[in-house]
Amino acid sequence: MLKKTLQRFKKQAGETPETASQKTPKSPESQTRKEGDLREKQAEQFLTTRGLKLVARNYLCKLGEIDLIMRDRDHLVFVEVRYRKSTRFGSASETVDFRKQQKLIRTAQYYLQSHPQLGTPPCRFDVVAIQGTPATSGKPTQPPTSAPQYSSTNIAQKPIEWIANAFTAD
Repeated sequence: MLKKTLQRFKKQAGETPETASQKTPKSPESQTRKEGDLREKQAEQFLTTRGLKLVARNYLCKLGEIDLIMRDRDHLVFVEVRYRKSTRFGSASETVDFRKQQKLIRTAQYYLQSHPQLGTPPCRFDVVAIQGTPATSGKPTQPPTSAPQYSSTNIAQKPIEWIANAFTAD
């Protein structure tokens, strides 16, 4: 019964055995995840060029996720990476609200408890905010040029804001 119902829905949608095997376009969620992974790598590279050393990437537990865990001399640094395509609805750093901070703090505490070999190092919470293009009102006033424009708003060169010690666990 279920098989027949499924076949009927596929037929109504115009799906044939030939089209069923074709790949469907990627969902927005996977594109968003792909963009997030790219920005996390960008943030990691940014921080390593400033002397931080990677400890863990995308630490995940029952309480939440920490994008990057790094070491800055004697400090263990828990890094939240945020990306905003546009400033139209606020900056990337503004999205790390009190609720998100509390979730990161609890996740970091869990990480430290599950890694007793680390001892009790001094810790801090950093935010790396990567901003896309600034908000614009209406249409652009000039037509785009055919030559690529290398500026701080190009995909490869997003402006990065590093907020060291952005919030505390107190």
